[in-house]
Amino acid sequence: MSNKFKVGDKVVRLAGGNNSSGLHIGETYQVDRVKGIDIGVVGTPYLHSTMYFELALPQYPNPPHKHAELIIAWAQGATIQVYDALHGWYDRKQPSWFFDDSYRIKPTKSKETLQREEEIAKIKSAMEVQQKALTEQQEALDKLEEIE
Repeated sequence: MSNKFKVGDKVVRLAGGNNSSGLHIGETYQVDRVKGIDIGVVGTPYLHSTMYFELALPQYPNPPHKHAELIIAWAQGATIQVYDALHGWYDRKQPSWFFDDSYRIKPTKSKETLQREEEIAKIKSAMEVQQKALTEQQEALDKLEEIE
């Protein structure tokens, strides 16, 4: 079985064993030795079982950006929309990522929605043609009525 840690890793003690080594639960330590499935940490001469440790996550001084997940999605190619009270949601190729603005990943349309929109466009187009013909017929009728 190989060791899940390597020299230089930062690890957190989770639990376990007697505390004669001076290591405290919840504290972070740096691995300085690896032997089989055991590790040694800076400041102690003892080897410790890896079952009592987990890799420490990096601690950043600031909280993540409010829009961090969306920024990552945008960097990976997602289309981002921003909300404007006058215009609603609209696409932004280069979002500003202002803290108080609302952003989202552009929703994708289902195949059924796209088919419905295409059918609506066809009906509207046919109605426009019929409206134009009706207008022309009304104008012709108005001219005939003027002659009388």
